[in-house]
Amino acid sequence: MWIFFDAFYLKAFLRFLPRCSFFFLLRFSSFPLLEQRHNAREQRLLKQFLSLSRHAQAYVEGIEQRRVNPRHHLRKIVALSEIYGVDAVDRAIQDGIAFAAYSCEYIANILEMRARETPEPGALHLTRQDLLDIEIPAPDLSLYEGHGDEH
Repeated sequence: MWIFFDAFYLKAFLRFLPRCSFFFLLRFSSFPLLEQRHNAREQRLLKQFLSLSRHAQAYVEGIEQRRVNPRHHLRKIVALSEIYGVDAVDRAIQDGIAFAAYSCEYIANILEMRARETPEPGALHLTRQDLLDIEIPAPDLSLYEGHGDEH
């Protein structure tokens, strides 16, 4: 057991801790309070995500089937809802389900594309009047006559 008299011993212990094999054997189960806090955080995250859309449960199931770390994706999507709004994220989740695209990157891409403002196309303005007076000859369709009977 270490007794810390000053900051030097504390720094030495903290440097030694990652190399200590005992450090890697520690689990949340050996600290029930830490495990309880971790579970509470996960439940709060899931509750926040499920409040975004009525289709969120299906999206959670899709992420859990297809992604290695589903909580990471849920956390990012909840953060995107704070930036872009709940309605926009709801629509992106519905699109994700329709196209079977279960990822926070997909949701972010859709939200960024929809947030970009594209200018409305304006009317075509011609400065010369003679460009409007174009006469185009009628097309010659005789090339196509009779070819359909051979097959």
